[in-house]
Amino acid sequence: MHNVKRLYLPAIVAVLLFSMSSFPAVNIIPKPRTLTLGTGTFTVPANVSIWGDANSDTAVAWLKELLAQANKKATIVGDKSSAQFTLTIVQDTTGFGTEGYSLIVTSTGVAITAPTSTGQFYAIQTLRQLFPPEVELKAPAQVPATITLDAVSITDRPRYSWRAVLIDPARVWITLDELRKQADRMSLFKMNVLHMHLTDDEGWRIEIPKFPNLTTMAAASQTGGAKPPAGTRWYYTQDELRAFVQYCALRHITVLPEIDLPGHCRAAVAAYPAYGIVTPNGAYFKCGSQATPEVDSLFSECIRVLASVFTTSDYIHIGGDEAATPIADYTLFIRLAEKKVRAAGKKMIGWGEIGGSYQGQQIYQDPTTLVEPYLANRPVGGVISWEDDLFLDYCNKAGQPNCATWNTVNTLQTIYLTPMGQAGPNALGITAPVWGEFLYINATYPDQQMWPRLLSVAEVAWLPTSANTSAAWTEFATRLPSFGSRFDRMGLKWYTTDGLITWQRGTVSPTKLTVFDNFVPVKDWTVGVHAGNANRHNTPGTSGKIFDLSGRYLGSESEKPWLSSPAFGKGLILFEDQAGHRVLRATGL
Repeated sequence: MHNVKRLYLPAIVAVLLFSMSSFPAVNIIPKPRTLTLGTGTFTVPANVSIWGDANSDTAVAWLKELLAQANKKATIVGDKSSAQFTLTIVQDTTGFGTEGYSLIVTSTGVAITAPTSTGQFYAIQTLRQLFPPEVELKAPAQVPATITLDAVSITDRPRYSWRAVLIDPARVWITLDELRKQADRMSLFKMNVLHMHLTDDEGWRIEIPKFPNLTTMAAASQTGGAKPPAGTRWYYTQDELRAFVQYCALRHITVLPEIDLPGHCRAAVAAYPAYGIVTPNGAYFKCGSQATPEVDSLFSECIRVLASVFTTSDYIHIGGDEAATPIADYTLFIRLAEKKVRAAGKKMIGWGEIGGSYQGQQIYQDPTTLVEPYLANRPVGGVISWEDDLFLDYCNKAGQPNCATWNTVNTLQTIYLTPMGQAGPNALGITAPVWGEFLYINATYPDQQMWPRLLSVAEVAWLPTSANTSAAWTEFATRLPSFGSRFDRMGLKWYTTDGLITWQRGTVSPTKLTVFDNFVPVKDWTVGVHAGNANRHNTPGTSGKIFDLSGRYLGSESEKPWLSSPAFGKGLILFEDQAGHRVLRATGL
């Protein structure tokens, strides 16, 4: 392991820091590239007007929903000069890239400018952070009647195009409802890749109909030996995942699928014993010289399914780590997997073993293949996922129970100080994994391991390389406390006692639904028919349950289609705004 000097602020120093200095007037995470405070303020009126150009319909819908959740009535107007909020798409990407934006608040209103809908979306997330934390409650009546914004000019863009968190439902089952919530929280901090670790020794979580034992047997377990409760299942159908991919895409999040091959497959080999070999060092699929037509068919079908379901991802992750496979067979497997992935129209990504030396030998790879190393060696490029800097299954602080302790402690501060200067000039970005070995112990652990440490991950991935210095950490620490009260109102069961920050606290949301949860950004509801009645709605309603494109509640066992229409294939999602009442809504995809 490499040695990085760990810097810790004792709790008493943190208390003194925050009692002796005032917080910044504008708290935004990740830190914008440039931010200039102006003079004066803008008070958002109870009745507010929005203007958007012809390319800004989606952004207008996001902004209108934010204002509605802030208890403001928004009207879309055709005259830009009369609007308090304006949204404009510009052709020139100079200074913006593909994800940048400008947000200007003056005494008369707010102007958002960006070259893409992604930039507009991120500008609205910044605006959301400028709004009071009560907006997160999804209870407009509880938001302060007066919302006053400081005059500010922001021009912003990220350093890295890959800002990811890995979530591990293979080791412990995580419902799509929970994954949607985490996607909404990621989007607030401009993270844009959700890496789904779908298979491992403990369980298999994706439906592959040609190999039914993977769902009837390999999906019936998790870490700790638990089994699914009667009448439930611990895998995702392909239709559920397709809807989830679309849901994330609307939040400018790419869902990266991983099926771990050829190792980490005890659950799958238990379902198909003839397909693999179990050794004292682990189970692995037969591959290379040991491969059979059946195993090759399984590999091909898995890659085909991933390519057809995870349509927004350019990459398929094949794992490739910690395999007990003989080196010659492993090398043949990596070459074959790459050809299969390329034939499916995707590019391959895998853990560090696929792209460097493996058991002393070099592994062939195509130049388009990405390597995601999680060990301490510093790569030339790829996606950075260093274990002793970015793993979130390790403890938030020394002595935290029920977390990984076999390597290091990754605190909010040490993550912030990840030595990105060693990443190499070709690195695309970073992934922070939340491996699931400990998540089954306590229902708060998915939140506690991700938050607040993902704030550091989000900022490190956004800042220019090597800008995350010790001095930058001290400034970052002054922006953190207010996010505690926002987390409470988001309903997060976050880790509150890190000893580094004196967090502000607030009313805890009873629903865990935040401002944009289950929202689909279109300007108006479409007309849907249910039980013979036509209905038009302007808000997602009180329950806001989301259904997949076949009308099935995501996470439920019900297969009953509530509505059937050829339009489902054209980008529609169902919402339930009250029990038994479902309304069609277009996604605009």
